[in-house]
Amino acid sequence: MFVEHRLKEITDLLNDNGSVKVKELSEKFQVSDDLIRKDLAKLEQAGICKRAYGGAVLVKTNLHMTYVSQRKKLNLSVKKKLANEALKLIKKHNMIFLDLSSTNIELAKLIVNNNLDVTLVTNSIDILNILVDSNIDLIFIGGNINKTRDGFYGAIKNDLIERFNFDIAFLGTVGIDIDTNVLQTYDVEDAMSKQKVIKHSKKRYLLIESTKFNYEGNCNYAKINDFTGIICDSCSEGNQKKLEDLNVEVIKINKK
Repeated sequence: MFVEHRLKEITDLLNDNGSVKVKELSEKFQVSDDLIRKDLAKLEQAGICKRAYGGAVLVKTNLHMTYVSQRKKLNLSVKKKLANEALKLIKKHNMIFLDLSSTNIELAKLIVNNNLDVTLVTNSIDILNILVDSNIDLIFIGGNINKTRDGFYGAIKNDLIERFNFDIAFLGTVGIDIDTNVLQTYDVEDAMSKQKVIKHSKKRYLLIESTKFNYEGNCNYAKINDFTGIICDSCSEGNQKKLEDLNVEVIKINKK
């Protein structure tokens, strides 16, 4: 096996399991422990892992992309497909909550284009602008404005959320750590708002790109199994098994 192929397989194992062991890798690839240590050194140099006693652990990245405007056009085709899958879960007369998520912006566009008979609640200025001239029943939740996130946070917003009982909520996340059953965002205010929505929603779905499995935020806001399901573009067999063990439904988009 070429070195490049072995490094890719080791990287895939790191992404799936969060860590690898030298002895297990040497047996898997039928090479010496020293050669595997050299492979892990290369991956560490590339910023993919950090060597630990007997193996290595995956290095997660914090992109610090707090501005929604930074993320709107990233992986746009994937976000549109995620939104299409989310649309299939919405029923007539549902009360829906959409939080401050660039993927939810695409979902809002689909809701308008399909003229769904629903009530949509949001704290996102972008989503407000999409729905304001539509026929969709819109409820906008204000509070303290957070200009970096193009939306509203704070005690006023959280108090208003307490008054609702959403049929379904679609939320985003900055990072996801399956091994510790944790979802992360960038700040405490966003975390508190998401917690309120989760508490007051019958069904809760996380809309994520697969890259989020390798990212981290600064603030934990929920457990993964607080959610009904996860809609994602791809999910390794290892990660899918872990999610199913948490009783979380995994919905993967059709890539065609």
